[in-house]
Amino acid sequence: MKKTLLALALSAVLSAPTLAATLDSEEQKLSYSFGLMIGKQIQPGFAKLDIEAFTAAIKDVFSNAEPQLSEAQIEEVLKSFQQQQVAKQQAEAAKLAAANKIEAEAKAKVNMQIGEKFLAENAKREGVTTTESGLQIEIITAGTGKAPTVDDTVVVHYKGSTIDEKVFDSSYKREKPATFPLGRVIKGWTEGLQLIKEGGKAKLYIPSQLAYGIQGAGENIGPGETLIFEVELIEIVKSETNK
Repeated sequence: MKKTLLALALSAVLSAPTLAATLDSEEQKLSYSFGLMIGKQIQPGFAKLDIEAFTAAIKDVFSNAEPQLSEAQIEEVLKSFQQQQVAKQQAEAAKLAAANKIEAEAKAKVNMQIGEKFLAENAKREGVTTTESGLQIEIITAGTGKAPTVDDTVVVHYKGSTIDEKVFDSSYKREKPATFPLGRVIKGWTEGLQLIKEGGKAKLYIPSQLAYGIQGAGENIGPGETLIFEVELIEIVKSETNK
């Protein structure tokens, strides 16, 4: 608590000139060394410091003098300082968040334009079907089983990539299929898997609004990116409404 109070108290205004110190004795050198250590430690967090007030406090402590501020006054000063620091940090965080949002929106706009151009050309290929939502599907292998519903849990193998063929996820690489409720994934998956029958395999071309939108996902999926998933529907294991 004492260390916290000392640190918080170092928030005043730097007004005193630099004073030359006499450093002849070992005690003086040691005292100066301690001063340097403390100064370097606190300087990054306290750009301004009233040297005279700080020195007076140190002298009062070492001479066992009565503090010039009461405990109540100190608490009030520190409380005010803490509130100011919190407000400052919140303002800086809000400013950074706003800047990040602007940057993400700009990147998303560019990526969405690239994705729209890609999907427009892809739609012309034979075997590619575009749904009302903008999802595109290309059946690679027609399944022989039934198609899942939004309430079903499915077992799939898949590979996900961006339109520049950068693979960001693959159950094939992990050598283990994924199992998940179909209603709890991105919209493009929920819609696309319902168009594939058990045992079937297809490619899903998913525009950003049916994937991760302007926020993207982690380091590998940028804002506004169109995604490609190669999906193999292995099995429908159960229905959420018929457990």
